[in-house]
Amino acid sequence: MEPMARAIRTRSTGLKDTCHDTVTPMGTQCRIAVKSCRTPALVSQHLSNTSGDQGKTPTPPKEGVRMSTLYQTPAPGGFEPKEPASPAADAHPGNNVLGVIALVCAIAGLILSCIPGILLLGWILLPIGFILGIIALFLPAKKATAIAAIITSIVGALVAASVFVFVIGNAFEDAFDEDVTVSQGESSSAPTGTSGGAGEPGSTRENPLPIGATVENEEWAVTLNGVNPAATDEVLAENQYNEAPAPGQTYVLVDVSITYKGTNPQGEIPLSIIEIVTPDAATVSWFDAAATAPNNVDLASALYNGGTASGNLAFLVSEEAAQGGVIAIQPDPFAQKRFFSTH
Repeated sequence: MEPMARAIRTRSTGLKDTCHDTVTPMGTQCRIAVKSCRTPALVSQHLSNTSGDQGKTPTPPKEGVRMSTLYQTPAPGGFEPKEPASPAADAHPGNNVLGVIALVCAIAGLILSCIPGILLLGWILLPIGFILGIIALFLPAKKATAIAAIITSIVGALVAASVFVFVIGNAFEDAFDEDVTVSQGESSSAPTGTSGGAGEPGSTRENPLPIGATVENEEWAVTLNGVNPAATDEVLAENQYNEAPAPGQTYVLVDVSITYKGTNPQGEIPLSIIEIVTPDAATVSWFDAAATAPNNVDLASALYNGGTASGNLAFLVSEEAAQGGVIAIQPDPFAQKRFFSTH
């Protein structure tokens, strides 16, 4: 059996249709693949020419009838053509697993970033959720979870930043607002914290502690021994380089004792803060005057457990402040401030 391909070409006056197909003889029979033809007479003629000595002429198709394919020549290379995939198969993409993971990370990060103890874990999960959401957005799957993950991550970052600022603010407030204990002679008040009201002695300028009281925290204790509101002559006599006060000003000497209660074997330099608050609510520090006071307290040498530094600090203030101001003392920069009377 030897396959043979023939092309059917028909030219007819007044007819523009041409039928192309392949004819392959199989033994004594001939099978023809004809898809469509508008001129059955031409098909019949071709069948008569190719039937040979068989003497059998296949019945031509009726006018307008499409003949089925009896034999189809294999595609070149021996591969059968395949039907294209139906568009309906891609019309409904599947679930976006990566988008779901991104959304879970974003939600977990948002929740954890609001918990002070583990907010750093939330800061780790939020960018992970954001990055995974961006990647999932380009996958051939549903986009809803990826978009939700991105939005949640952005909102979570804003919330986490607000919580972080709030936590840091509270931490600084607690660090710079240590409780102190106030003692007056033989009696001692309970430790006063940030909630101390106007009734707490020394907590406000309107209710100052008397001279001789002590304010202390865990490491330092400061006692106000006395105040000299008119000490210009003593200060000028102590050092010729001390600046003379301007008209309406005067030197004030504040006598204090600073005791170290800590246990650092290397000792600590006194960092107590001592200021005068004027009646018009201005603050004056002793180093503003840059004057050497008689019996000047040594604040540059380290003190060891139980050691005390005593002496005077010179303040240059207005005469009104010398009579109506108050002394503000902090045992160290992290402790609460207490107010003392100047007389």
